[in-house]
Order: sequence, then structure tokens, then C-alpha cells
Amino acid sequence: MPVIDALTQNGCRFVVVGSAAIQLLDGSGEPRDLDIVALDTAADRHRLIRALAAVGGWIQTTSGPRPVAASPALPSWSWRVNTAYAPVDVIFRFADGTGYAEHAAAAIDVATPSGHMIPAHRTRHAA
Repeated sequence: MPVIDALTQNGCRFVVVGSAAIQLLDGSGEPRDLDIVALDTAADRHRLIRALAAVGGWIQTTSGPRPVAASPALPSWSWRVNTAYAPVDVIFRFADGTGYAEHAAAAIDVATPSGHMIPAHRTRHAA
């Protein structure tokens, strides 16, 4: 889980959601990507960029792929970042208005194989 390790080592505040949360919570499924709901502050966005850059993160722009750290502007609701390990969907707010606070309040802390405790929430958005 190098992406989760990078996120925790950089002090990112996030909740794993979607199919990755289901796998963390009960071991079922094989997620194709990592979906996280992140706290949306300027400082947290900088930590996210640092963490995702550390795992080779890049985004697709109209002028082609760019390293996430070199992107002049990033979307406000969510980012799709490709990394050397798996795509990461960074979500700040779902269409229903829920964000980090709501998902963190409903999350269960789960230990990762590397020993980090991370919050995971099986959302109704997960397929």
C-alpha cells in the first residue's frame, strides 16, 4: 500500500471509501483504484500533492499528462491522479454534499499491512 503509506507519512487527512474501503473492512473484492475523501484546506491540498508526487502521481490535462506537483491548477471537487501503483480518486465533496467530516465520523479505523491506522467507510457510493 505505497500510496496509503505516502499519504499517512505526509500527514494527509483522508478516509478510504469505495471498493478499497470494502476490501480493508472485510477483505472482499479487488479494487482497481483507491478512492479517498480528503479534508479540503489549502494545507491539506499541499500535503496531498507532496504525497502523490512521491508515488509518481500525474494528471491528464488538456496539454497532456503532467506531474501532479507541476499542475498549475487542480479541480475543486475531485482529482483523478495516476500513480506508479494505481489510480487514486481524491474526492473533496460528493454530489450529495458530504465530504471529509461526514465520512470520517462514520469511518472505522483499520490497520494496514505496514502498521498505519487509517479510517475506512463503506459508503453508499460504492458499487
